[in-house]
Amino acid sequence: MRKFAISALVFATSLMITNLAHAAKLGVGSKAPAIKVAKWLKGAPVTTFAKGKVYVVEFWATWCSPCRTTIPHLTDLAKKYKGKATFVGVSVSEAEPGAKLASYAPKVATFVKQMGGKMNYVVALDGPQATMSKTWMDAAGQQGIPTAFVVNQEGKVVWIGHPMGELDAVVGNVIAGKFDMKSAKIAADQKVAEEAKARKAQEKQAAVQAKMQKLLAKTASLAQENKNEEALTELDRVIKENPEFNDNTNVVMFRFGLVLKTDEAAGCAYAKELAAKEPYSKDPALLNQLAWSIVDDKAGLKSPDYDVAVMIAEKAVELSESKDPMILDTLAYACFKNGDTDKALEAEEKAVKLLEDNIEVPKEVIEDIKERYEMMKKKKG
Repeated sequence: MRKFAISALVFATSLMITNLAHAAKLGVGSKAPAIKVAKWLKGAPVTTFAKGKVYVVEFWATWCSPCRTTIPHLTDLAKKYKGKATFVGVSVSEAEPGAKLASYAPKVATFVKQMGGKMNYVVALDGPQATMSKTWMDAAGQQGIPTAFVVNQEGKVVWIGHPMGELDAVVGNVIAGKFDMKSAKIAADQKVAEEAKARKAQEKQAAVQAKMQKLLAKTASLAQENKNEEALTELDRVIKENPEFNDNTNVVMFRFGLVLKTDEAAGCAYAKELAAKEPYSKDPALLNQLAWSIVDDKAGLKSPDYDVAVMIAEKAVELSESKDPMILDTLAYACFKNGDTDKALEAEEKAVKLLEDNIEVPKEVIEDIKERYEMMKKKKG
């Protein structure tokens, strides 16, 4: 990832809160919900789960690339277990909530028709009320598709998971009467417990983020207006009242950016201080961010301390074992601005070599680094 200056926009983005999943109500051992679809698109409709028969209910969508990859696999399984298990693919989330069935049903029907023999099992479409999504996916706490549910001969859900995973083995064992429901339920319950624990941690983090976003809204607004001194004063007031913010990397890095803009000497000293303590001292990406903020031409600094930038960049290079071209580029530019052209060329040459055939770094960034390398060579003569 490219180095960047610390800004109010970056800071605000880092505080965005994600939606959290709801606890599952449908799980292994539960009675399978009813099948209430809006339209049957292919195969004989399945209106009930007949006793003594096995079913696979899979959720997919035309826009879902993994779902399209899964379809031929489901067709193979449907063929393998023909007469022993019925496979039903239910298309969900094909339109915005409240959309009329007629607005998206033709698109799905056309897709199914075009798939032909590649999609050779029962196919249905969820309605505008998203009944199937709510009673199956939402009830089971499933957030992504494709997702498959296996229903046994007693009409109970015995397995929930990705169709490309253990589905084949599970269906085979359920048909043969060898599926261990007890073990499956224990494993499922453990998974639910782990997800609940993760959800609790997410909720706690979300609460912290929400509090931070609210308390620092004024600071971010002032920074966006380039009222950096006022923003720093406001930020320090908030930190004083909320000392736990001193342990938040986003807040600290945001503060560093403001200090650097208001007092370059103090900002560089602050960068040196941060680089000497965790988590910054052990994180090459954070160290790189500190160093680049000092040498970046776009920062518009008048008299930055390049010695500090070199020291921090060297530490970042050491931690990254000289394998990160972006960090090497930072060191090169810091050395160049500090008057050490030989060391700058040495680092930049390594960066350029590492960037050869590198498809992860944007082309324009590679060009920037190569231009700096050529500029350094000309300076050297």
